[in-house]
Amino acid sequence: MRSIVLRLITIIIFSQILLLMTTFAFTDTKDVATENPARQLIMKVVEKAGSMDKLKALSDVEYRYTFINEATQQKDISIERYIFDGELSYAEYETHEVFIIPGKSGKVIQKYDGDSTFISLNDQPVYDRINVGTASFVRRANFYWFAMSAKLLDEGIHYELIEDQKVDGINYKRVKMSFDEGVGEVQDDFILYVNPDTLLIDQFLFTVKRSPKFPTPMLMEVQYQKVEGIYLTTNRRVIAANWDGSKKGDYLFHQLTEDVKFNNEFPAELFTIQ
Repeated sequence: MRSIVLRLITIIIFSQILLLMTTFAFTDTKDVATENPARQLIMKVVEKAGSMDKLKALSDVEYRYTFINEATQQKDISIERYIFDGELSYAEYETHEVFIIPGKSGKVIQKYDGDSTFISLNDQPVYDRINVGTASFVRRANFYWFAMSAKLLDEGIHYELIEDQKVDGINYKRVKMSFDEGVGEVQDDFILYVNPDTLLIDQFLFTVKRSPKFPTPMLMEVQYQKVEGIYLTTNRRVIAANWDGSKKGDYLFHQLTEDVKFNNEFPAELFTIQ
């Protein structure tokens, strides 16, 4: 009789362990992640600014983008076109003095089809490693800066609340953001300053991956424009900084986004690389 009771107790305990293991195995990892207070805050930011689903519902975008080197006042000016589903990117440059084939005149076209990058000068393909590498970086970076608020909840991102910091009388909530390997291919290591009143990110510290050209870290200050219900960072200025947010030297770059138009019905062929 005693052995039967012991076997029954063993079976009950083993069953409970299996039940717990099954429960953990099938718990939605996203639900677990939402228990992270930093991620909860970022979810509110994305809800306020506009999610990737909202961008995809608008299909595509065209805008005029001006990148200014503050020290020299040289500019890269492009008409940018993106299809949000697949993050396809196209740009046409008439002015390219900073990063995009500087020193040569004529029309530059860049394309990114979600996998490969194409660049041409005056309708002739460009194949040298430096210019193709720059085009690959710029296509993904420009898309990221345009859609950054929406992409804050991409897979493979980790969030941590760090100490609040007061800047210009605002007590900012700060979130440290990092990426899994292969995620965030052009930017990495963020500290986001979330305005507790607007739930928008007024500024952030960031680094540029694998690029000795840029100081580490940099501080980007942003201003927003609301278009079709989406808050876009249409005015951005970048300056070298320390990780405590203190600025170093003069401003480096000024980035302007103008004439934003959604739902243009761009054909996929525009982004195709032959």
